[in-house]
Amino acid sequence: PMNGSTISYECRLPHRGVFRFGPLTASTRFPLGLIQSSLTTSSMDYCLSVPAVGELLPSWRELFRTRRSEGSTTRSQSAAGEGEFYGLRDYRVGDSPRLIHWRTSARRNELSVRQFEKQDCVESCLLLDLFRHENELRNLEIDDAEETAIEMVATIVTTLIERARGTISVALAGSSQQSYLQIRSRGQIEKLLRSLAMLDSTSKNDWYESVQTLSRPLRSNPFLLVVSTRGEQWQQARSLAKPPLSDLLHGTNFRWIDVRNNDHVPFFRRAQV
Repeated sequence: PMNGSTISYECRLPHRGVFRFGPLTASTRFPLGLIQSSLTTSSMDYCLSVPAVGELLPSWRELFRTRRSEGSTTRSQSAAGEGEFYGLRDYRVGDSPRLIHWRTSARRNELSVRQFEKQDCVESCLLLDLFRHENELRNLEIDDAEETAIEMVATIVTTLIERARGTISVALAGSSQQSYLQIRSRGQIEKLLRSLAMLDSTSKNDWYESVQTLSRPLRSNPFLLVVSTRGEQWQQARSLAKPPLSDLLHGTNFRWIDVRNNDHVPFFRRAQV
C-alpha cells in the first residue's frame, strides 16, 4: 500500500512437517477496480510444524507401571517416587509393608522401615517404534495410527517435564534414529518436537539400535515404555535381538502400547484440530 500500511493473514497448518511459503504474488485493483497490477517475488521461506500436543487422561501414570509374572504389579523405581536409601526409622501407622526391613525388625523386636531420599523428578525411558510393514500400502487408518503414536510421545514428554517435573530419555525408531537423553527443559523438548515433525515410519527393525542408545538409563531404571505401530509383531521382533542387546532386554521390564490396537485410549486423547 502507498501509505506504508501492512496487511497480514493467518492460516492453520493441517499437519506436522515442513511447509514452504513462496514465491508470493501480490495484486491490486486499487482504486477503481478497472485495472489490475501484480508483483511476484522470488523469495521463499519455510515453516516447521511440530506435532500437536494432546491430553493425558488421569490414568496416564499407569503407563509407567509394568506387569510381572503371577499377576503382581510393579512400578519402575523412579515412578515410585523413591530415591536413594539412606537409613531406617521406626514403623508408623500407614507405612507400606514393603518398606519394612525384616532383619532389623527381628533383631530389635519391633518394626523398622527403610527411608529414601525423595526425588523431585521421575526418571523414565520411552521408545517410539514407528514401524510399517514393507508390503503395507499407505491408507488413512495406518497414517492415523502413526500420527497418534507421534502425538502421544510429544504429549507424554511435554506433560512429564512441564507439569510432573520429571526427567525422561527418549529414543526414536523410524525413518531416522535419534535419541534424547535426560530431557528436563523446554529447550530439549523443542529439539525432540522438531525431530518428531520430520519422522516417518520404517519397515526395518531399527528399534534394536534405538534401544541400545538407552542402555545407560535403562541400567539404572530397567523399565521401558514403548509406543508402537508394530501391532502384535513385537514379541517376535524382541526375540530376534542378539547379545549384548538381548542381555539388556532380558533385564528390562516393558510396557508396550500398541496404538493400532487402541492401547492408548485409556491414557491419551489427541488434540482437537
